[in-house]
Amino acid sequence: MATSDMKQYPTKIISGGQTGADRAAIDAAIDRNQLIAGYCPKGRLAEDGQIPERYPLAEVTGGYRVRTRKNVQTGDGTLVVYRDELKGGTALTVSLALKERKPLKLIDISLADPVLAAEKVREFCLLN
Repeated sequence: MATSDMKQYPTKIISGGQTGADRAAIDAAIDRNQLIAGYCPKGRLAEDGQIPERYPLAEVTGGYRVRTRKNVQTGDGTLVVYRDELKGGTALTVSLALKERKPLKLIDISLADPVLAAEKVREFCLLN
């Protein structure tokens, strides 16, 4: 995600368009008229079928791993919201962010107070 010192929110949301937090971030950006970018697998593949066309994502060949790497590389930092443990694509995202030496914020929603978590997300966006 790219940020601006003058705004409370990131200037651009970068997402792979998966179900859950990925789409929630895009939907929030759409509601706020923010820029959206990101990469998804060719065919707009997602856990629930095809990613809707309303999400302006570029398709890449190579599957989920390539998509995740490109999104991590493109963003200024990576926010990961998860429950209880890092697994699957979420664990891959964290691994790639560390490998790319990108700023990373992890929020375990099973432990985080929602108000405090929202404040931590805001702070992360302002710093990265």
